[in-house]
Amino acid sequence: VVGNVLSFTYSGNPNSAKNAGSYTTTVALATSLPSSNYVLYTGAGNKNSLSWVIAQRVVQVSWAGDTSGATWVDLSGVLTTTYDALSHNIEATFVNKVTGDTLTPTYSGDRNITNAGVYSTTLSSLEGASSANYTLTGASGLTKSWEIEKRTATIGWSATTPVFTYNGDLQGLTVTLGNVISADVLVFEVTTTTNSDTITGTIVSGGSIVYSDPVFSITSTSGNTTTVATLKAKQYGTYQVTGIVLSGTPSSNYDLSGQSSTNSFTIGKRQITLNWTSSSPYIYRYGTEQGSSLQVSGIYP
Repeated sequence: VVGNVLSFTYSGNPNSAKNAGSYTTTVALATSLPSSNYVLYTGAGNKNSLSWVIAQRVVQVSWAGDTSGATWVDLSGVLTTTYDALSHNIEATFVNKVTGDTLTPTYSGDRNITNAGVYSTTLSSLEGASSANYTLTGASGLTKSWEIEKRTATIGWSATTPVFTYNGDLQGLTVTLGNVISADVLVFEVTTTTNSDTITGTIVSGGSIVYSDPVFSITSTSGNTTTVATLKAKQYGTYQVTGIVLSGTPSSNYDLSGQSSTNSFTIGKRQITLNWTSSSPYIYRYGTEQGSSLQVSGIYP
C-alpha cells in the first residue's frame, strides 16, 4: 500500500561480513505494524534467503633477498648475491595484502644458507591473524631459485714477465692476493718451475708461506683480507709461476676467474768489461817481468 514503510528482520549470517567464508542470510517481515499486514511471497523466482561467499584472496608474491647487508641482483629470474661468509635467505612479500592485515609466510626448501651454491625456496603456507582470508591455491611464483655466487679472490702482480740483470741480490715478483673474507683462512697453492736457482718465497704481510717443491702454499691468516708475498731468485735463469689454485676449508666459496694466475721473470747475465793496460812493445831486460795488466769491472761480490 502506498505510504506503508515495511521493516524486515534477518537471521542466519549477517547481511554484511568482511572475512572470507560462506554465508546464508534469511529475511522475514517484522511483526510490528504495518509489516504484520503483509506476507512474503515465496513462489517461483522469489526467495526469502540467500547464500553468498567472500572468496579468499589469492596471494600475489614478490621475492627479494634478505637485508643483511648483501647486494642482490636478479639474473634471468634467479636472485643472486656473492659469498660473504654470512647466512642468507630470500623472503616473500605479498603484493596484494590488504592494508592492516597480518599475514606471515612459512617456507620450505633452502633456508639460512652461507656457502656458495644454487638454492630453491618455496612459500609453503600462510600464518597470521588474517591468514584464513588468503590462499596459495592458484597463486604463481611460489617457488624461487636463488644463488650465492663464489667470491673472486684477486691476484695482483707487481709486473708482468719482468726482465732483470744479475746483481747478486734477490730479484723477482711481488704477488698480492686479496678480496678474502677476514674470517676465512684461504690457501693459494702457487706452482713454480725454473731452469736455474731455487725460488725464495717470503711473506710481506697478511699471512704465511710454506714451500714444498715446486709449490708455495701462501695462506691468508684470519683477520686479513689481503696477503702479500714475494717470489724471488738470485742466479741467472728463467723463473715461472705456472698456476695458482685454491685450497683450504672455504676454498669452494672462491674462484680465481677473469685474471692471470701465471707469470714469469728472467734474470739475465750481467755484462762485465775488460780493460787492458800495456806498454808494448817491450825491450828485453834480463830478470825483469814485463807484460800487460787486465782490469775486470762489473763483478758483484
